[in-house]
Amino acid sequence: MKTNVNFKKILATSLIVVIGLGAAVGAWFALRYFISRAAEPEKNAILMVKPESGSYKNGEDFSLSIKVDTKNQEIGSIRALINYDPKVLIAEEVSKKDSILNTFMADIDQEKGQVSLLGSTNKTTPGGEKKITYKTTDPGNPGQVMRIDFKVSTEKSLDTKVGFVAGENGVYLAKEINGKIFNILGETRGGTYKINGGSGEEPLDPPVLEKAEAGDQKVDLTWTKVEEATNYIAFYGETSRKYSDSKEVGNVTTSTISGLTNGTTYYFAVKARNEKEESEYSNELSATPQKGGGEEIPAPYELEATAGNSKVDLDWKWKASAQTPGGGSPTYNVYRGEVRTTETVGSETPGFTRIKRSLSEKRYTDQEVVNGTTYEYYVKAVLNNQESKESNHDTATPSEEGGKLAADIAHNEDGNAVYGRDGKVDAYDFIFLMSVWMWETAQIEEAGFTDPNVDYAQYQSGSGGNVVLDSDGIVSAPEFIWMMTEWGKQVTSNK
Repeated sequence: MKTNVNFKKILATSLIVVIGLGAAVGAWFALRYFISRAAEPEKNAILMVKPESGSYKNGEDFSLSIKVDTKNQEIGSIRALINYDPKVLIAEEVSKKDSILNTFMADIDQEKGQVSLLGSTNKTTPGGEKKITYKTTDPGNPGQVMRIDFKVSTEKSLDTKVGFVAGENGVYLAKEINGKIFNILGETRGGTYKINGGSGEEPLDPPVLEKAEAGDQKVDLTWTKVEEATNYIAFYGETSRKYSDSKEVGNVTTSTISGLTNGTTYYFAVKARNEKEESEYSNELSATPQKGGGEEIPAPYELEATAGNSKVDLDWKWKASAQTPGGGSPTYNVYRGEVRTTETVGSETPGFTRIKRSLSEKRYTDQEVVNGTTYEYYVKAVLNNQESKESNHDTATPSEEGGKLAADIAHNEDGNAVYGRDGKVDAYDFIFLMSVWMWETAQIEEAGFTDPNVDYAQYQSGSGGNVVLDSDGIVSAPEFIWMMTEWGKQVTSNK
């Protein structure tokens, strides 16, 4: 009996130990589960199409932006599949301008009606890949992922959608935590667009956009009323005729576009709409939001575009006024458009793109040009994060033979050589060049030629005494050598 009692005690003790160990192990796994669950990020990020609505006609081009709101979480890469109806829309181009992604691969499959995207925020450097993340801190300003340019290709009137393929095979917003990758996507938002394939009725006239007045982080728009219109849509973006955002404003002829970035130039247009159709875009106006009591920065002036072989040289002037806000020296942004000729319109420049920003000098050489193509340019000054109005416009057509002769710096006026081009190189150019060459620096500046166009050649050491066509900041003998060479070519070619 005694032995039996001891066995029961041992058995009871063992059971208690086993139960205790089981509880401890269970608690351990439960703790690990809750710890792992706590480490997982919230799935609340939004990938969206902007604008979410619009109305377009057969043959019309329009652009949609893919944007992301990470809800203050950091992401390192994005994968997405965007769907559209290939019988209605043609995806023509994908742009990564202003994208949050530094590594960017996109492909258009028109047959399937899909645009695929794979991109990373990391940056490739000579020393290897540099890890960079992105997060949205302002819900009202989601990050730009990419822009898709579409063309309407249907004669039917219908609604069409642009959206995302569902599931993680479609969209993945990658966030890394302790070496693990999580998808933080919580929602996708596509867009629905009205397509007017042509009803045979008289179309709505587009409004005339009369004013685009800049203020602090806003632009006030005013346009004309269109008969039979019951609603208007204001379109805007940072690229001419490529509008990334829109605002439906109702049956009014004024609207304020707010939440803009001071110092950034925006382009605006308006459409009229009723229950049946939507008009074409209005004319386009641009404006640059800025702080201050309406004080404007003087615009650059006397912009001159000189064509060369696969390049265009730009020179301009700028002078502060008594009302120039803040003082100091500005930087300059350069804009370029391609001049096109059509049978119906003739020569026009449908849109401009900023090709260079924050230049400190009043000159720039554009080498991203094609010989035989005519380009139109203008320049804006930037001071204290405010951008001026446009300078005068000038055009140039680069070619293998070059464009305007660099030595063409003067013309005849009442028997005197006067500063300015006349399309040829002759004795008046020599007279003007000799005058400038003999002037002291102070006299040159007093005459207003702080950067005279005669400064276009320099002596290159080790080149055997050859003159190299370039500016060296002074007017000296090499200018004469180069000018005589050009003058000889000009006289020979005129015989």
